[in-house]
Amino acid sequence: MDEYKSVSYRVRRVSDVSRVLKRVNTRKAAGPDGICGRVLKACADQLAPVFTDIFNLSLTQGIIPSCFKWSTIVPIPKKPRPSCLNFPVALTSVMVRDFITSSLPVSIDPLQFAYRHNRSTDDAITHLLHTTMTHLNI
Repeated sequence: MDEYKSVSYRVRRVSDVSRVLKRVNTRKAAGPDGICGRVLKACADQLAPVFTDIFNLSLTQGIIPSCFKWSTIVPIPKKPRPSCLNFPVALTSVMVRDFITSSLPVSIDPLQFAYRHNRSTDDAITHLLHTTMTHLNI
């Protein structure tokens, strides 16, 4: 586990952040900050320098601002009828989510399932079950 502590995240440039902002999916729901993707995309050039400074400070100091950690839990029905069970979805800030995804190092822990393309909680559960069954010789 110590090998992942030494991973250095690359410092972001204004052009990097601007590019991420311009690629924001405008159809995604806004997070707890209430800032929708449309606003981030439309104001990318004005917001990029501010977000760049915040992200670089966060990366170099190893401290994530508490407002970046907020999320809103929304129950989503599995079927169109509300009588069935719901599953929770955590809505995080659009910008923070895209920043985290674009900032992950190449040498990330293979057991990291969040914020990775083609990875989900199903993969995490499958891995856990496989490991448990293997150790129990089942």
